Amino acid sequence: MKLELPDHIRTFIEDSCAENSVVCLRIVLRGSPQKILLDVFIDSAEGITHDNCKNISKALNELSETDDFLSKVSLIEVSSPGADEPLTYIWQYTKHINRTFKCLLSDKSSITGKLIATDEHSITIEEKPLKMKDGKIPVERTIPIQSIEKSTVVLSFK
Repeated sequence: MKLELPDHIRTFIEDSCAENSVVCLRIVLRGSPQKILLDVFIDSAEGITHDNCKNISKALNELSETDDFLSKVSLIEVSSPGADEPLTYIWQYTKHINRTFKCLLSDKSSITGKLIATDEHSITIEEKPLKMKDGKIPVERTIPIQSIEKSTVVLSFK
């Protein structure tokens, strides 16, 4: 049986996020009907604080005292997205200038390189040529946001 989040809970979460000046990126229900786990991923242009997570979690816990669905949830976790979480909004890119990205484009091609600029319509990535010999220099490529299907930060373990 697939777990379904009731619309009133989704609306409550989105309203709680708005009250805390954050955006709800994703809501995940997992587990089984006997042990339901609720994950809420939030973000903002200014970043996420512990208080943001705590306030939204507290509101959900208070609602669980009177709501039939939430009263059956075993665990509620509110957090910022992980580093490997795909970016959803253009403002998320600005927080990652100078980091390496991998973008899957709508034509199914991909591009990997350092994010060097962003505006409301596009991002600019500095691609490294396959071989940096013979005086080749990195190539800057501007990508319209609407042609990005999925974009993630490439984690570096140096």
